[in-house]
Amino acid sequence: EYPRAAVLLGDTYLAGKVIPQDREKAMTYYLSVADRYPDANFALARMFVGQPQALTYFNKGFALAKNQPDPTGGVAYEIAREFEKGEIVAKDITKADEWYQRAAAANNAAALYDFAQMRRDNGYQPQSDIAALVEKAAALNYPPALAEMGVAYDMGWNMPQDSQKAAGYFRNAMDRDPYQ
Repeated sequence: EYPRAAVLLGDTYLAGKVIPQDREKAMTYYLSVADRYPDANFALARMFVGQPQALTYFNKGFALAKNQPDPTGGVAYEIAREFEKGEIVAKDITKADEWYQRAAAANNAAALYDFAQMRRDNGYQPQSDIAALVEKAAALNYPPALAEMGVAYDMGWNMPQDSQKAAGYFRNAMDRDPYQ
């Protein structure tokens, strides 16, 4: 059995982009691996935002995550985002920061970028630390970070203005995400 595949199938049914949306099938796939796979519980928690079972599923995923390796930083990223947004658990920027650091240590590009955004939104200093997170996400070819680097070079924010480098970052972002 492949728990990650079950979660991806659940995500596909839940999104309804490639196949017709079917929340029941999504839930079936998530529940089939929820006893051992944190991501399945986080997906179930998102399905039930605003309902009591959301917190139950989040806590179960959190407990599983503490005892499992997270080589891609994906689980730490899910936990960080929830503590940042506070849709299921109480918003806690300190805990979000801690979990973003774990995800960033695994070079999770989306986590690096969102970590930078959270720190920027909350007045974190020094700004150079935030810029370093964005630069690292861009080095991993994460389209939003590439676009932000393009803006930074175009405007000369925290670096010399360089329209050629800016154009290169924008092209790279568009090559990876044409809807950017």
